[in-house]
Amino acid sequence: MDQLIQDLEELRAHNHNHVEGMYLQPPTSASTANYWRINRTEGAVVVKNTQGSFDAETDYSIYSDGGTPAVGVGQSRMAAIVLYTGGGYPIRTAVLGSAATSGNEVAPTAAEITSALGSGYTWIRIGETTLINTLGSISQNYDNAKRPILGVNVTPKFGDYSWVPAVTKKYL
Repeated sequence: MDQLIQDLEELRAHNHNHVEGMYLQPPTSASTANYWRINRTEGAVVVKNTQGSFDAETDYSIYSDGGTPAVGVGQSRMAAIVLYTGGGYPIRTAVLGSAATSGNEVAPTAAEITSALGSGYTWIRIGETTLINTLGSISQNYDNAKRPILGVNVTPKFGDYSWVPAVTKKYL
């Protein structure tokens, strides 16, 4: 019975926090070491029962500084693109990880994201992107697999319903 209660609580959390669409893609204007950009597809989101829909976005600026590059030669840096509650509508922002020797970069942790946003906000990660500087040539990677289609703090079992007893499936 305890497992059923835990599973139902996780399903409730899923229904209160999820995202559909909003995939990260290469920018229209190429990123440079000083200007890091992404495109994002349209989509809808629920963050702590706050709903929002977003049009596709072109060249969203993750980092912009004409003097200080986001990454030096031989370095990479990851950023988490998150949506958080605020002002009655989900707000999108980027939280940067630290620049590191390529191959050693890490995405911002949940604690780092919470710290960057400030306490009291519920947030969900819609994806991550990595900026890579190889001998002065800039490239980017996009990871939409870490996107929280499953909600905040929800186990992956809600990604497929094979764990649900057959009698329950008709209600999903």
